[in-house]
Amino acid sequence: MWAARIDLGLRDVGGSAALQVMRLEYWDFLSEATLATVFPDGFPGYALEHAAVIETSLMLHYHPSLVRLDLIPDEPPVDFPPYDVYPTRKHWVPLSGVLSSARGSSADKGEAMANELSVRIAAAITHEFG
Repeated sequence: MWAARIDLGLRDVGGSAALQVMRLEYWDFLSEATLATVFPDGFPGYALEHAAVIETSLMLHYHPSLVRLDLIPDEPPVDFPPYDVYPTRKHWVPLSGVLSSARGSSADKGEAMANELSVRIAAAITHEFG
């Protein structure tokens, strides 16, 4: 999806434009060691981590006043089958919308991840464009 959009954008600006696009996902820059620290009971996987421990911890580090820990549902991780069906099976997602609880999030975990992410992402950008 994103690759097609980037290709269309590059086509629209024209082949003579000195424009390069680097697309990355921040989670690809988290090391196994950091994930083991953040998830001492085991990492549930990125598919379940949307708005869960990783992102909530980062928000607790960067913008703690925007996080309402008292509203975090305490539900077990969703157990999706290893395939998708379309139209999407809405009953696969709990009414809360939570795929994995953000319980266990902390500003300390967010700081550790933010520090690692900034170093590793900067290194990737420097490698490509530096």
